[in-house]
Amino acid sequence: MRTKSRFFILGSTLLLLPLTLHADEDQSGKGKDLGQADIESLMNMEVTTASKKSESLFDVAAAMTVITQDDIRRSGARTIPDLLRMVPGFEVQQLTSNRWKVSARGFEAEFANKLQVLIDGRSVYEPDFAGVYWDSQDMVLDNIERIEVIRGPGGSLWGANAVDGIINIITKSAKDTLGGFIHSGAGSLDRTVQEARYGSKFGKDGFFRVSGKYRLGAATRDTLGNDNRDAWHSTRADFRADWGDAQKGAFMVQGGTYRARLGRTSHKAVMDPPFVASVFETDTVLHSFILGRWDVAGADKSGSTLQLFYEHTDRDLFEAHPIRDTVDLDYSHRQDLGARNSLIYGLGYRQNHDDVLSKFIIYTPELRNTHLYSGFLQDELKLDQNNKLVAGIKAEHNDFTGMEIQPSLRLTHTISKDQVSWLAVSRSVRTPTQSDFDLAVDSLDFPTDMGIPGVVRLVGGHIKSEELIAYEAGFRLRKNDRFLFDASAFFNQYRNLRATLARDPFQEDLPTPHIVFPYQYVNGLSAQTAGIELDTKYQAGPSWKFDLFYRYEAPRFRFTPGSTSDFQTDIDSFSHHTAGLTAAFQPSSSLLANVQLFYYDHVRPLAPTDLVSINSNWRLDANFIWTAKPGLDFNLNFQNLLMPKRVETNFDGFTVPSSIPRSVYAGVSYKF
Repeated sequence: MRTKSRFFILGSTLLLLPLTLHADEDQSGKGKDLGQADIESLMNMEVTTASKKSESLFDVAAAMTVITQDDIRRSGARTIPDLLRMVPGFEVQQLTSNRWKVSARGFEAEFANKLQVLIDGRSVYEPDFAGVYWDSQDMVLDNIERIEVIRGPGGSLWGANAVDGIINIITKSAKDTLGGFIHSGAGSLDRTVQEARYGSKFGKDGFFRVSGKYRLGAATRDTLGNDNRDAWHSTRADFRADWGDAQKGAFMVQGGTYRARLGRTSHKAVMDPPFVASVFETDTVLHSFILGRWDVAGADKSGSTLQLFYEHTDRDLFEAHPIRDTVDLDYSHRQDLGARNSLIYGLGYRQNHDDVLSKFIIYTPELRNTHLYSGFLQDELKLDQNNKLVAGIKAEHNDFTGMEIQPSLRLTHTISKDQVSWLAVSRSVRTPTQSDFDLAVDSLDFPTDMGIPGVVRLVGGHIKSEELIAYEAGFRLRKNDRFLFDASAFFNQYRNLRATLARDPFQEDLPTPHIVFPYQYVNGLSAQTAGIELDTKYQAGPSWKFDLFYRYEAPRFRFTPGSTSDFQTDIDSFSHHTAGLTAAFQPSSSLLANVQLFYYDHVRPLAPTDLVSINSNWRLDANFIWTAKPGLDFNLNFQNLLMPKRVETNFDGFTVPSSIPRSVYAGVSYKF
């Protein structure tokens, strides 16, 4: 406890130190950001995720972080999960060469089922396994305009599963990607990454782009030094077209297709000693989508948006082979009701056609057609010059639990032009999926005193939605256009979390006689989590920029009598402390260095079957960019510099984790 207290005090002191040192610094010394936006323009940036309309980032009544295109370029990151490492309150862990765990405010798991992820308003949350496949989001990173990240609930606008956070990846308009772009690189872990893009104009006011990407990833080794068979390769092709204007109607159409072959080593329960077998599998993935959007703005600050997308996913896995087709229609309207009141409302419909071919995991039934109907209403009221109240509610009807209501109330108080505080209380839910209701999987075999093997079988149950009541508070301070301090605190109360309950054992005779010990999904767990997230950005001068964050979180769990873990949510592997420091240095207009240092608290083993216990550790990444001439960049990137290899996460019950090695990558990018 003393060690944790000292670390908490140290982290808080480091974050508050710049405020003490520079609170009275003269504004004549202010410098510019290393990228195209300084801290002042960052805080005045218009964002949309928090309220589904444009508002200043500084005034948002939510714990929010924006990753800009400048941040992406400086970091040298080649995947979206690696970009999310710089977000306070987020935990990013690489499981294998091609699999990641990304979670917000705890509940770490490969399929973080309480995190909503959007790309240009299209949800990429997979309803089959309740989470996100991060390999499928491997887009051309230069196509991204910004990534808006909300830590905390957003169910009153974005619906079910926006419980612990929202990630909204916003890509550039085709108008902003005219001309050509190519990137070619090679490294020790990413063996090769090839990207290309071309954009042009059509008609009077139309713009389009096409882009493609190929990646070849190397295999890694497991914690015992064995080949983990997780090499992978993927190809992606995308297009986007934008035309029209907001007054008469702006149209956007985009689409893409993704193919991949992903190697991995999995553990499978078998009847004979040692009752577990390693299985070397190659997952094959085909994913395609097309999206259309129409936006129109009225002269009175009103506006409407209509969006329709279709998505097809075919993912042949070791566990099962889900094939899904999704149609989603969404409409929203914004309207000012006088000088102090603004209203936004909308309706939505989604249909999922799921056909899950059973393999290691058995689904009964395999075929489901599900429908989701939704409507939301949000009212923003300016109480006076310094106070703003936002009240919202969303109603959704799903085929598993029926009607779900998710309200929120947020208050913003402007202390001065450079200080803002906010309070919020919200209810959000995580609705069940086909896996929660329909699956059956043998997760563990073991010897019994009856002379025949025993099998632990996990089976679905008719569970209710998991519920969160969240209380949040935040404070922001900016100083001299060069300093920003952002603090948030939260207290979360979870009810009806998924757990398992042991049912009566029974004997099966095929393929050989064995005793089945069934564990069924139930709503048997409640939890409380409390924490703080601190973030400081400081521009020391024209050539230096620092970003320092710290996060602390403390959980408490309580099972109902007879219930136990659901074998997937790592409630025992909470990391209480995380911290990060990014330092960017630009000695000249053509040279840029970016160093990122991360601290991760120790993680206790989830179960005796875990291959390794993860001690507290540090991760150091560095990226160097040389601009040979305008448009031509050479970069050299290093990851995991402090260790030859490191294990970032525990065994999840299926996929064997890797020891992620130290790696180097060199690339060249050219815009013309």
